[in-house]
Amino acid sequence: MGTEKMELKMALAECEDQLKASGDGLDEEEVKLVELKTHLDSANEAKRAAEIELGATIGKLRISRERLNGAGVNLVELCTQFAMANETKSIADVELKATNIEKEVAESRLTVVVEAGLRALLSIVGSLEKKGSKRAYFFRGNCCQMLKIGK
Repeated sequence: MGTEKMELKMALAECEDQLKASGDGLDEEEVKLVELKTHLDSANEAKRAAEIELGATIGKLRISRERLNGAGVNLVELCTQFAMANETKSIADVELKATNIEKEVAESRLTVVVEAGLRALLSIVGSLEKKGSKRAYFFRGNCCQMLKIGK
């Protein structure tokens, strides 16, 4: 019985050592578990913060899209107004050219009429000169000078 008791004591001591080693291992695993739980809590907190930030970013994106769509509509309207303004300007340019041509034609006609009137006046002055009028020379000078300016 002595050896059996000894073997049992040794087995018991070995079991106690294994139990102590298992307890130490369990303590280490519990520390690791607490660290992992802390990391998990931190990760969950970071995830919640990221989700909040994502929500805010999505809100900003929606607002930016709405502004972009509004700007696109405004751009189309401005392009339309610009095209209409260019068309109006082109029409006004054509009308201005036509008016300038009409003005030039009217000025040319007026010049022809004035020159014809001055020539008629010169003819009258010539008749007065033949009759010996002293004023006729004065009128002739003025008429000739006007004809030179007109040309």
